[in-house]
Amino acid sequence: MKKYLFIVLLVSFSWGQVEEGISYYESGLKKDQRSYENKVANGKWIYWYDNGQKWIEGNYKDGLQVGNWNTWYQNGEKSIEGSYKNNERNGEWTFYKEDGTVYEVKEY
Repeated sequence: MKKYLFIVLLVSFSWGQVEEGISYYESGLKKDQRSYENKVANGKWIYWYDNGQKWIEGNYKDGLQVGNWNTWYQNGEKSIEGSYKNNERNGEWTFYKEDGTVYEVKEY
């Protein structure tokens, strides 16, 4: 009985902490999808243009931007790719023209 009660409490407690927010354009297409833990940005965040094309994708950990982040132009070509560490650009970042060609590579 104690083991069962512990599992039920653990599951119900964790459900109360993690939230996912999704908003939509009037057309019904997704506008953004965000994850929170204890009301702090945590997990994958994605934004879309109103034509359904992905715009921005990246991750948060404890409210800070971390890991790989990518952005795209409205035509679907990649715009920027790089990585964050504790909310700051980190390592190599690549910037693209709208036709997909690289116009700058920068080290942070």
